[in-house]
Formats: sequence, C-alpha cells, structure tokens
Amino acid sequence: MFGRSVLILLFFYVSGFSAFGQNYQKLLTEWQKYRNADDNEKDYTEISLRRSIEGFIESDGVYPDSVSLLPGWKGETSLNGQFSVFAAIVPFETQPYRLLYCLQDHNADRAFAFSREISLQFEDEWSLSVQEKQFDKDTIVYLDIYSGKEKLLNIPDLETEVNLAILSRTRGEEAIFTISAEIQQRIAFLMENAELFLNNFSGFSGLSTLLLPGEGLKIVTWNVEERMGDHHFYGVIATYQEDEDVKVFQLNDKFRETGQPEFSDLSYPDWYGAVYYDVIPVIHNKKTYYTLLGYNGNDAFSKMRIVDALYFSEEGTPCFGAPLFNINGRLKKRLVFEYSNRAEMMLRYDKKEKMITMDHLAPMEPVFEGDRSYYGPDFSYDALDYQEGKWMLIEDVELRNRE
Repeated sequence: MFGRSVLILLFFYVSGFSAFGQNYQKLLTEWQKYRNADDNEKDYTEISLRRSIEGFIESDGVYPDSVSLLPGWKGETSLNGQFSVFAAIVPFETQPYRLLYCLQDHNADRAFAFSREISLQFEDEWSLSVQEKQFDKDTIVYLDIYSGKEKLLNIPDLETEVNLAILSRTRGEEAIFTISAEIQQRIAFLMENAELFLNNFSGFSGLSTLLLPGEGLKIVTWNVEERMGDHHFYGVIATYQEDEDVKVFQLNDKFRETGQPEFSDLSYPDWYGAVYYDVIPVIHNKKTYYTLLGYNGNDAFSKMRIVDALYFSEEGTPCFGAPLFNINGRLKKRLVFEYSNRAEMMLRYDKKEKMITMDHLAPMEPVFEGDRSYYGPDFSYDALDYQEGKWMLIEDVELRNRE
C-alpha cells in the first residue's frame, strides 16, 4: 500500500514536468468536470470525454496504465500483454448509472472507449477482471465487471470487440468488407466452442444475437454500410445438442441477387440478408420453423423489414424461405416490407396476443403508388396470426397492447 502511494506521488511529480503530464492534467480536469456535471451536461459531453481518453491512451505516454490513476477508475492488463482495460462507474441523478470503459490493444496501438447504462441496482463495491482462456485453435482474452455478485458487463473476446469498434469507424469500402470477413471468421471460431454457446454476446457492440438454449440454436447477424448508403449483411448460425459437437454455418448475403424474394428458396450458405432481432419457433407437420423478424437498411432511398422462415435440412444445414405466409390466399416464402428511408416501420411479435403486428404501409401521396421509397405507415395496423401451420394476414387490426 505504501509503495503504491509513493509511486502515485512520484507519478504526479514527474508528470508535472513533461508533455505527458500536461496531457494527463488536461484529461484529469475534463474527467472531474464531467463527473461533477448534471445529467444533461454528462450526456452532452460524454462522447468528447471518451475521445479524449482514447487520444490520451494512444499517445506516446511513459505510463501506459496511467488512466487507472484517474479518481474512480480501475485498470488491468491481460497476462499476454495485448490488452489493457480501464473502467469507471458514473452516478446519475435521474438516469441509471453509467459504466465507462476503454479497451487498449497494445499490438495495434489503438484504444476505444465505450459507455453502457447499468440497469440493475448498483453497489458501491465493484471489480474488474481481465482473463485468458486457451482453446484448441486460439487464446481468447475476456473481460468481466461485477457489482457484488451481479455481472455488469461480460465481453467474451476483446479481439472481436476491438475489431467491431474498428469496423464502426472505417469508411473505405474495401476495408469494411475485409474487417467484416475477419469478424465473421472470429465469431465462427467463438461459436464452435460449446463453452461459449450459451453466452448471449451482449457485451459485443454492433452485433445482434438470438439465443434459444432449449432449441440448441444461436444466430448472430450484423450489417455494414457503404458511403453511398448500400447495406451488406453478415451472419453466423450455430446448432448444438448435448453429446454432439457444435455445428457452425457462416452465411453469404444474397439479398441483392435474389429475384422475387417472397417466392424464393435459399439454402446454405446463401441467405436473404438482414439483422434479426426476434425469432418465433412454430411447428408444422412435426417440423420446426423459426420465424425471423429482421431489419435491412437497403440503400440511401429505402429500407426494409423482413419476415423470413429458417429451417434445417435432413443433413442439418440451414435453409431460408418456406410457404408459411398466407397473404390474402396467396402463399409466400418470406415477406419483404420496403418503405422510405425517412420513415420508420413497426414490426414486432406480441407475446400476449401471439401475433406478429406491424404498421400498414401506403404511399405518401397517390402519385407515388408503386414507388416504395415514398411509402410509410398510414396509422393503421396489420397482423400475422399463426393458424393451422400458416401465418395468416389479418388487415386493419386494433392494437390493444402496443409498446
């Protein structure tokens, strides 16, 4: 304890006479101002603070772990020396407390700061742990932050989280595809390990994960956007049953090449790309179909909501599209709702009513009939009700349980 106090005093003494020390004092002042601000000011200045922390860590400082010397911050470095993590918990008066944390990748000389609300009751005592785990093909470094016995954050692989952060700040078209392919390979590696199958990947930024433990199914999807607004999609599916190896499938986005998507079958590795946010298992003829609700940003003019059907072939590979959707007497294999990029569409599963409910789309003016880039909600609602093995369209429903 005495030795650490001496080191801290020496740190401040030496830092006062260096450019590094001046940068530290500037960051310390910004941090203290942020911590003492009201809730609105914290919201307004948080991004600036996070960028300052990143810049300070990435600078050629003599003390790579000095951020942990900021009041209220903790830090730890992985045993292999590749990653350092710094974190602090910030109190708010009228909002949930907030966790600020920064990941430093020493190999890439990069740092990325993040923020998350803490939804559970926070205790003053909290801990940070950076650990390693060896798998057959590689080593992962993971992060756990606890408040008492409650887990505030788990990042199951810091390498993936850093790559996702790099992807979010990359604009070059060739680069975003290269990084996304690397992330897809890494996610597939993580999902191959049964020990990680039940991890919901909620600690990763920019991924959507659907996990059905009872079904032995895990679906991870994400998207990238080109400068001109075109979206592209990546996905990985894993299936797992006890006493069997995890089966992992990397998907290949074919939504732009799929003609008549509402009547098309797609089988592994191809799929109609979307970021899935909900899944509803249904049984038809003793076979399980997973009804998927997804979002597709499409391009600069329109975006889409997708209702698709996932099932598995006799060989165990994923297939997309099944004649489960009865739209006014016509069977479709998936539903694609395209609408203006300036509008929003509600599409969700109502667990209480056991129906998929959605906004009804219509042209903004009669002259735009047929041009989906001018469609939007018309303040009426439709629903899909599962009856006798089919999702039946019900038009003009009254929503009693709208969230």
